[in-house]
Amino acid sequence: MIRLSTKKILLFSAALVIIFSLGALAADKAFVSDIVTNPSRYINMTVRLEGRVESSNPAGPSMPGSYVLVDDSYERIVVYTFDPPAPGTELVVEGLVKVDPNTQVPYIQEMDTGGTGNNFVIYAIIAGVIVLLLIVVLVIILTRPQKAPARPATTAGPTPSTVSSDATRPATARTRPRTEKISETEAAAIAGKGRAKTEKVPSKPAQLEVLTGTKKGELILLVAENTIGRDKGNILFPDDRGVSGEHARITYERGNYYLTNVSLTNPVKVNGNAVEEEHELAEGDEILLGTIKVKFSLMG
Repeated sequence: MIRLSTKKILLFSAALVIIFSLGALAADKAFVSDIVTNPSRYINMTVRLEGRVESSNPAGPSMPGSYVLVDDSYERIVVYTFDPPAPGTELVVEGLVKVDPNTQVPYIQEMDTGGTGNNFVIYAIIAGVIVLLLIVVLVIILTRPQKAPARPATTAGPTPSTVSSDATRPATARTRPRTEKISETEAAAIAGKGRAKTEKVPSKPAQLEVLTGTKKGELILLVAENTIGRDKGNILFPDDRGVSGEHARITYERGNYYLTNVSLTNPVKVNGNAVEEEHELAEGDEILLGTIKVKFSLMG
């Protein structure tokens, strides 16, 4: 399946809007010479003509008046209207092309007039901007990450089935040797700063080792519910602007740790791959948030 970035979609949409606007501007523009030389092509079509009023005949009580319009093709055509403009007036007229059945001479039955056609240009631009805004809103809705479904709550202690599955779980290909082991007491002392006393270390303890940034080398003990961010959560990286205020969560459920991306602007990557919704962490996984890289490892 082909995945396009938001930037590419917006550029493509803007190009479509520009093409649409230019097409709208030129869609029904015609010259008098085209209508005069080929009236059968334009009969009963609505056209827009731009030119100068050469002469004018006033309207009667129940009969329309008329005026002769000359455009850049130097051809003349009669326009019938109930409000003929004065000779010498520069205007844009929109009307229906008709042909006199007796003389077979084409004429225009006026529908609307404008000073110089600027209103039409403005309307086309406004319509293009509205279409572009609608496309932007649609792209934002379609590319907005969806939250992972909530998992059933687990009890404080492990069940026999959990212990059995944990003990028999095979090592994955991504398993990496840990460079340092610490006791749970030491890890709790390192990671416990700013953490509520009610939070408990899961029965299958794990830690994050900070590999980059000002906290490089720090070991962070994970609890059942962990929130990583720049200014929200129990695991904070305040010095990196690439880390969102609330960036990601790591949750312990049924003997496994799961990473969830909650940031709408900054990605989370595991071993170089972006996390769209949720990722089950394995021994040695390297997590990238902004420029901060941490390594996940089990302690038992």
